[in-house]
Amino acid sequence: MRRGGSTMWQFLAGLVVGLALGWWLDWYLSREDARALRAEVAQKNAAIAKLQKELLEARQGGAHPAPKAEAAAPAPVEAHGEPEEAITAYCVKCRAKRPMQNPRRVTLSNGRPALKGTCPVCSTGLFRTIKL
Repeated sequence: MRRGGSTMWQFLAGLVVGLALGWWLDWYLSREDARALRAEVAQKNAAIAKLQKELLEARQGGAHPAPKAEAAAPAPVEAHGEPEEAITAYCVKCRAKRPMQNPRRVTLSNGRPALKGTCPVCSTGLFRTIKL
């Protein structure tokens, strides 16, 4: 038996499968929910592009971008009755333990409490989990 003709049939089978998948993909992407998804992705991409542009402009200006004020930020908290100044956390950028500026209590997705604040030296975000 000659095997020369089998490649033609494999090619034709691949062509039929490719056309069928292409048709299905066109149909799937034309549905309403896919349109909404594409619009949502386009909005998010536009927001990301805007933020990237702001960061590049700030970097070219030589200044860091000003942090945006948080709406209704919770009041600073004390961890286990300690005074606010005593809250320390490890700063990854400085590679040292630093006192936390403006600590605020947050709750993680697993329900555990934590503190978020900023480093007084480099303004990097600091994070520390606390006991229940």
